[in-house]
Amino acid sequence: MRFLPFIVFASALLASSTIASDNARFLQKGLEVLYQQEVIRYRSCQRAGHSFCRFSELNFFLVLLDSARAIHVAEPKYPAVAKRSGWQGAVEAVLEISDDGTVSEVETLYCESGRTRDIKLRWRWELEGPFCKEFRYAAEKAFSEYKFQTLESLKDAERLANITIVYQLIDRTGRTDHDVNQQLLDLNKGQVQTLQKFFDAEDWDGLREYALKRRDESDVFEYYLGNAAWESDNKTAAIRHFSAFLREGGDRYWHFGTKAMVIAIDHFYEVGDDQQVVDLGNGFLLEQYLNTGNSVAKPIVAEALTKYAISLTLIDDQELAQSLFFLRAMENVGLYRGIPKELKEVIQTQRNHLESQIIAIGRSKVEQAQTQ
Repeated sequence: MRFLPFIVFASALLASSTIASDNARFLQKGLEVLYQQEVIRYRSCQRAGHSFCRFSELNFFLVLLDSARAIHVAEPKYPAVAKRSGWQGAVEAVLEISDDGTVSEVETLYCESGRTRDIKLRWRWELEGPFCKEFRYAAEKAFSEYKFQTLESLKDAERLANITIVYQLIDRTGRTDHDVNQQLLDLNKGQVQTLQKFFDAEDWDGLREYALKRRDESDVFEYYLGNAAWESDNKTAAIRHFSAFLREGGDRYWHFGTKAMVIAIDHFYEVGDDQQVVDLGNGFLLEQYLNTGNSVAKPIVAEALTKYAISLTLIDDQELAQSLFFLRAMENVGLYRGIPKELKEVIQTQRNHLESQIIAIGRSKVEQAQTQ
């Protein structure tokens, strides 16, 4: 297991409560400094006219600062026309927050809409799809009424928050698209039965030929090409197909996306291609699967998420907040269940390394302020 660069050295064992208190204060200050730097970076990207400006780090820093959640949330009105038509939606926006915690500006980033039930997967949803105009209007009105806690430490500094509103119809059956069969909605019953026969007979050559002929019909067949190659011990072909599957949106699938992801992450991490690890990985999917998944073994998923978190710190455009968020998440009691002791120790060590770097940044900022 590779380790993230240890840029600065800090004590791993805190000898006294005073040191512990100081480190907690420096960690908070370090997170604030990095958050403000990320705000400047985001605004600079916007002014440069880029079509995409990364916001994920801003949101993760706010979560780490325990400032991401609004203390007052206005419920959006579900557009009646969309509800009657059975359409669901999700609207993501950037909110500019005043010093008193109120929202001074709403910038909508995008809207997605679709019919499938599971709003986390949003399988086959369309960007700016049907009824997005109505979803946007209702969401923006609700966003303007949000209120956040005041933060004295960020007073007079620009403060942004990334929030998503989802419109979800309740399915009385309780069935979700996390079920394997629900992920095959674009396949007919005969195709599903044929696929199952190949698996029952362990006929991987037959599966490969069948999926190859139909790969243009559904992204699922790219996954099955990877599966056939993997079971045939053709690792190179498996990585190629699983990577293609993930690039085409395979992380929107539950079991399939997780299996393809853990295999791809393991390969690219071991060959030192951290950018591919980050490009193909989805930390939220892996974290959610650790909580509720039941097909891919949890230790394997945990190891993939650990490698993903480490790679976030090793790419040219580091994502330190996201890395620390997932390292902390895996230390929760529920997620630790079933994870080997050796991997727990790696997770703890990586977290300590990363936090020590942020503590050093915070200490430097405090000492600089004291000398001025």
